[in-house]
Amino acid sequence: NLRVQPSTIVGVVGDLVDSESALAFKEFLASKGSPHIFMDSSHSILADDLSGTYRFNTTIAKLEEADVVLLIGVDTRHEASMINVRLRKRYLEGCFEIGSIGDDVHLTFPVNRLGFGIATLERVVRGRDSFCKHLAQAKNPVIICGSSIFERGTGSKNVVKLLSTLRNNIPNLV
Repeated sequence: NLRVQPSTIVGVVGDLVDSESALAFKEFLASKGSPHIFMDSSHSILADDLSGTYRFNTTIAKLEEADVVLLIGVDTRHEASMINVRLRKRYLEGCFEIGSIGDDVHLTFPVNRLGFGIATLERVVRGRDSFCKHLAQAKNPVIICGSSIFERGTGSKNVVKLLSTLRNNIPNLV
């Protein structure tokens, strides 16, 4: 019967693991007495406060009340299909603006392509993009951020700071 001290157990989370699974794994390790978890570079920003990185500012059902959505580094069609379905439903109802920072992905609804990468995010955070007027005037704006924005080699700490500033600058964020 092999006995292992909990303090010697280390969990490893790879590139293909989603945030919810990584959180469950982290909590499992903690329940066994190990606070040690190693995450690859694309998940490294998640290590300290994992739950704060996968939760967004509304429930999936509340997306149907949104009037403006900003997608940042996310392909909802392939990464979050339930969110994509709700966004499409909301788009079909009308009076709805969607902006996207990141790869040119093919969603099931039209999107205002704002640009690609950290420079575009900085422009939006500073209010220097035409899409910013939609965010400022929105009654129920929503931001949905994916992990790919952290994979650009631009420095995760800088991205987190920009996202925090953006969140604080948008009135009425649900």
